Amino acid sequence: MLGLRRTVDDTLLELAYADPLHLLADIPLIELSVPLADRVETIAAMIR
Repeated sequence: MLGLRRTVDDTLLELAYADPLHLLADIPLIELSVPLADRVETIAAMIR
């Protein structure tokens, strides 16, 4: 299951950076490598 999650994450990241529909032009992308449970706290700390 971990391999599938990593593959899906990588594919979504590639899609976000490629932005084929130009939907993310004004939205910064933040790559997080922390565990899912810690992501909200990590993002909150980044925007403070």
